[in-house]
Amino acid sequence: MPVDAPSGTPAGRSGAALDRGPQGRPPERPAPERPASRPWRPLLRWGLLAVGLAFIVVGIYQGGAIDVLHKAALICLECIGIG
Repeated sequence: MPVDAPSGTPAGRSGAALDRGPQGRPPERPAPERPASRPWRPLLRWGLLAVGLAFIVVGIYQGGAIDVLHKAALICLECIGIG
């Protein structure tokens, strides 16, 4: 493909499509504007974390951890052909 001497871009193409920043990378775009602050987000995160931990604790007290471990062992043994 022929190259224009002054710009170094392939002939027939505009230089705008091939603009590069320093070190041959495309120029950085400005960060998009963030929406207004959402004060409820940290509260939602901590609330969901608390609910998740509560469910884990309830499951442990109901013996769910033993059931899960037993099922996992059976599945593992089935995979290797023993169970």
